[in-house]
Amino acid sequence: MANMQSLTNIEVQRFHDCEWEYFKEFDDEFNKLWNEIEKTLGRDFINYLSAYFQKNLVYMLGKEFKLKLVVDTNIIFSQVLSYVTKGELPWILDFINNPFIELYAPQLIVDELKNKIENVLPKKCKKKNIDENKAKSKAIKIANIILSNIKIINDKKSNNWSKIAYNLIGHRDVKDIPFVTLALSLDTHGIITRDKDFKDQKIIKIWKVGEVKVVLTELSQGSFSFCIMNVTAPLAFKICTSIIITILEIVTSIIKKTN
Repeated sequence: MANMQSLTNIEVQRFHDCEWEYFKEFDDEFNKLWNEIEKTLGRDFINYLSAYFQKNLVYMLGKEFKLKLVVDTNIIFSQVLSYVTKGELPWILDFINNPFIELYAPQLIVDELKNKIENVLPKKCKKKNIDENKAKSKAIKIANIILSNIKIINDKKSNNWSKIAYNLIGHRDVKDIPFVTLALSLDTHGIITRDKDFKDQKIIKIWKVGEVKVVLTELSQGSFSFCIMNVTAPLAFKICTSIIITILEIVTSIIKKTN
């Protein structure tokens, strides 16, 4: 029990030891300077830099730079449901080609999603007078596409993390334990969910769908306020340093071409 408590304390400290305030002043100054550059050089040049950064930052910084999120079953099923009943393309598919975001889920999500398609979808179809067989076929197809672009992880070997996850959320819903276990064991930036059960714990950041969309939009527009959450100060400074170095390299390249 003592060992279990020490593990929990270590994880609490690790997740809460975020030195964002040390980075914020640098971030504000960088954005101020960046706005001046945009006014001086024009939007076309900024768009060029934006495309360059998106293409090369992941290569420069490696896996450290990616926003790693665990996604829960209800989020995926709601996407499937909207596609089948409303014809709306799942927004989660927008993540597929984004180099800065990785989505994870435990193996349990496959069975849970199948169960919801088999048992919950027919009830929704009945209310909306939608053909059940056609709806199931569409649901299975889009669900497979979504799952194929999520890293499904078998968490059976994460015993210590499972115990911590149980202590955090097991009293609310044991089915949520694999999702929390995965978020802990992979050192992710949190879980995308609408499930209120996850909010009982304070260790793992819970992301709303809208928050993830904002991050994706910021990245797509080339903003350098990356909404870096739960990232330590050294990594934040490493990111900024790499950006500045890249800018200098581009400027140097332009100067050489003009000489």
